[in-house]
Amino acid sequence: MVSLLFALALHMQEAKKIEGGSSHKFKGLTFDIPGNWKTTNSDMGLVLVPNDANPSGSLEEAYAFASDAALKELDGEAFERAVDKLVEDVQPGMTRRGRPEKKRFGDLEGRVLGYDSKVENRTVEVRVYAFLGDGCVCWLLALGYQDVLAKRNGEFAAVLGSLSKGGYEDWKNVET
Repeated sequence: MVSLLFALALHMQEAKKIEGGSSHKFKGLTFDIPGNWKTTNSDMGLVLVPNDANPSGSLEEAYAFASDAALKELDGEAFERAVDKLVEDVQPGMTRRGRPEKKRFGDLEGRVLGYDSKVENRTVEVRVYAFLGDGCVCWLLALGYQDVLAKRNGEFAAVLGSLSKGGYEDWKNVET
């Protein structure tokens, strides 16, 4: 009976590789990105860039992993203040929509917070997906015009669904 429950728990928490994607690591986490995306390092963290992003030359969408070594938990006022500050630093003037919502991303328990504002009659949105990395809170941010982010929901959900703590013995060519 115990082994059956263990097998069920593993199946329910299984991160899924992105077919044709590439595997990467950030703060002890392993994840995939679609084959038509690339990564680049920045002062903020690890930026994920879809090949066809921002065709106008203006920032319409951005995705990035970041972390806060001072945070060790996904709950509480300190966590919420840190996320609010992160969003204010990235995109000033955003308004948070509600409280953090518990979600699962691949093998990880996490939280989601959403923010929005109007810029030139368009809704700008910041989504923060938070989870625990190696000794710190990590987040994956999605920032952009709401309609542009919505077009990328499927690919972005696949990135979140591929998240796992540590590595995958069967995942080859993991880039760091």
